[in-house]
Amino acid sequence: PKTPKPQSSHKSYVIMESKAAKNLYTVLNNGMKMPRFGLGTYHMHDMQTIKKAVSEQGYRMYDCASYYKNEEVVGEAIHELIEKDKVIAREDLFVVSKVWWDEVSDVEAACKRSLKNLGLDYLDCYLIHWPVAVNKIDGEDGSVTYERNNIPMHKIWE
Repeated sequence: PKTPKPQSSHKSYVIMESKAAKNLYTVLNNGMKMPRFGLGTYHMHDMQTIKKAVSEQGYRMYDCASYYKNEEVVGEAIHELIEKDKVIAREDLFVVSKVWWDEVSDVEAACKRSLKNLGLDYLDCYLIHWPVAVNKIDGEDGSVTYERNNIPMHKIWE
């Protein structure tokens, strides 16, 4: 029998998953499967758009960062997808966040803030956003400047 053609192009991710699923992920050295493409959430503040990336477009990775100032919205979208809409399980998502350059003096605290903001128990990957360390300096006039910090990058993760 002939396979019926899809009725709608907006569900094309289903075809892609079935024909080339082995190419959609990279297996990391710890055995985890990381999607090869993900939704970059920079400047995204519309929860419905963030949700539709998973529910309608087939995305399985969210690329987040504290610098984006939207981890709460992304976290709420993830929560709704998992708990309310029941579209996906947490273990089927790959959530990445990043420490910003003025947070590297206390990476653990920065990571915990991101977890709290996202409403998650764990991240699948946590990265250094930019390979530079700085201290944020708030001016009396409300201005913000940055001063180079001498923390070597390899020391940040110790």
